[in-house]
Amino acid sequence: MADDSGGEKSEQATPKRREKAREEGQVARSQEINSVAVLVAGFLILIAGVAFIGEQLRAVGTFFLSEAAFVRIETISDAAAMLFTAGEKGALALAPIAGGLLLVALGIGYAQVGFNWSNKAWSFRLEKLNPIEGVKNRFFGKSTWFELGKNLFKVALLFGIAGFALVDMVPELVGLSQYELSEGWSDAVGILLELLLRMLAALLVLALIDLWWQRHRHEEQLKMTKEEVKRELKDQEGDPHVKARLRSIMLEQMKKRMLEDVKTADVVVTNPTHYSVAIKYKADEGAPRVVAKGQGHLALRIREVAREHRVPVIENPPLARALFRVADIGDFVPIDLYESVAQVLAAVFRADKRRSAAAGVA
Repeated sequence: MADDSGGEKSEQATPKRREKAREEGQVARSQEINSVAVLVAGFLILIAGVAFIGEQLRAVGTFFLSEAAFVRIETISDAAAMLFTAGEKGALALAPIAGGLLLVALGIGYAQVGFNWSNKAWSFRLEKLNPIEGVKNRFFGKSTWFELGKNLFKVALLFGIAGFALVDMVPELVGLSQYELSEGWSDAVGILLELLLRMLAALLVLALIDLWWQRHRHEEQLKMTKEEVKRELKDQEGDPHVKARLRSIMLEQMKKRMLEDVKTADVVVTNPTHYSVAIKYKADEGAPRVVAKGQGHLALRIREVAREHRVPVIENPPLARALFRVADIGDFVPIDLYESVAQVLAAVFRADKRRSAAAGVA
């Protein structure tokens, strides 16, 4: 199926596409699974809490049939108090069912898609007010016809199961007429439970099929064209021109910081035409450190900055090449070059002492 974004949607969705879909509330969720889980939960809650629920409902009936007859209602507040009391008893009777069903519904929803709060799904969109689009999506969309067909099939299936089950149970149903109500009640309940279990089993099968279909359809909707995948990868990697510009800016900033460090270096070792390496020694660090290095034009600039700030510049081509090759900016001088660097630093420090002494005598 072709679209206007670059061809057939044949590629699986990328993690970014999936995350965007979740943010927009597009998840693979089966309402049939929720419905079956709620029905089963309600069925089990009724069985487990039938005594409690029956007692509460009996209390509500007793209140209306006996106690309420003796309550004098003279004002609106009296009527409100009576209705509140009745509502409280009714709510207490239904609380286990309502609370249990709510927990089950939330649990099943979380099991299917996890926690997913989508502001975009709840946000106001002007196209929602378009009646033509609303009618088109509501009555003529593919999903609408699919849901309609699914619900019709479900109703037909349940009626068929109930019909065949009742036909099989005809002898038992006829036999119930020979018993007193109290005697045949347990048999009637058993027949009803068997019928409900058959229908719930059918609904469960339909729900599992629907869950598979919803996930399959969701994956198909998320599929991307080859062009969309390429565009997304390009966006993630960044525009090459922008990346080159950023790299240039970073290199320029690094160069400026390095040239600032040259001003405080102890010596710059050079190969006159190719390399320059600036070295600084701090007694508390125990070893000299390379604070700047450059090749070609940058090497020339390092020498210029050094001379402007009276940093000694010493020509030693083998040492300059070796330091440039094995030491990065910020590294300590390698051990195998330490002796050569120490000799250069010693010569620089001796020259400084002689200049200082000469200046003192003068």
